[in-house]
Amino acid sequence: MKELTGIGSEVQIEIQGNAIIITPAQDASRPETLARQQRFAQARDQVLSEYDDLFRQLADA
Repeated sequence: MKELTGIGSEVQIEIQGNAIIITPAQDASRPETLARQQRFAQARDQVLSEYDDLFRQLADA
């Protein structure tokens, strides 16, 4: 399960409505955390770049 989820012995638990969300602990010193943050930043930048005009139109509406 750890290989699929990245969840090890340290987790964060969050409650959203009727759901309990369990995610890997965000320890910046762990290489997998840094890699995940980098992948997220790349995806975020791609989406913002690709939909920049649309976001601007929505902001002006």
